[in-house]
Amino acid sequence: MRRLFLLILVALTFSTCKTQEKPTLDINDLNYGWSSEYDTKTHAIDIQSAWGARGWIFGEENDSTTYADVSMYDRVVIDLTGIKGPVSKMNLIVKYAGTDFISRDLPTIVNGNTTIKVKLADEYKGKVKSIFLMCDTMCEMTVKNAYFDKLHQYGEAKELKMSELGMISSDQFEGYSDNALVQFTFETKGEMMGLNKYGQMVDMTGWGIGIICSVADILGAELPSRCIVLRGLGEQTYSCELGDIRYLTSLKDDDGDCGIYWTVWDTGGITEANVIRTTISEAID
Repeated sequence: MRRLFLLILVALTFSTCKTQEKPTLDINDLNYGWSSEYDTKTHAIDIQSAWGARGWIFGEENDSTTYADVSMYDRVVIDLTGIKGPVSKMNLIVKYAGTDFISRDLPTIVNGNTTIKVKLADEYKGKVKSIFLMCDTMCEMTVKNAYFDKLHQYGEAKELKMSELGMISSDQFEGYSDNALVQFTFETKGEMMGLNKYGQMVDMTGWGIGIICSVADILGAELPSRCIVLRGLGEQTYSCELGDIRYLTSLKDDDGDCGIYWTVWDTGGITEANVIRTTISEAID
């Protein structure tokens, strides 16, 4: 009787008329995308033109009553390997039913591999409509794993010292695990609406507003880097785990120095952007 009660409880949890039966990502069935192909046997994605995409959708695209309830999780994580092609802007995008709000982030690609993570919006994660990768150019990759996850709990934040040039030495990251939280705080002023390259007025939420790179390549032109995504106006924080940027801290410049450099800039309707601080907090769970 107790076993029957548990089975009924599980069924009720995952089966309502408005939610996907199981809030999981099946790498055997990437059922959504455009300008792309997916091999269900090898789990290989082929992006066939600029801004092509491939991922998952829950229900029909225009049906706002069907979605995945993943409110018990905090983020979506996708492990990719075998990335080929000159992709510089690989986006992981989450859309939600009944709203235009999106969650989005861009990873650091190192030697053809990356783990890309996007924090789910607290107010909308009960209604996830679609999750997809979108790239700025033709490329190929293989999906190794895809799952929902919870965020860690963190200890007290320590502010990192920045040089006059805005560089943070790698020794300040010593002793911290890959799960440690690094937060880049900056401020923006202006308007969230701005002109894109086609002269159209668009909402700039999710646009690249800055860069995190190695001191060995402060322009982020040759070595892997990480894009800082615009969330809104005023003081805001871009966060990632130390493991996401550990590679950047290991590279040496011509003087043998290691560390990271980050900056933000004005673009579109943003008239002013300023770096404020960088902190790190160890995961304690």
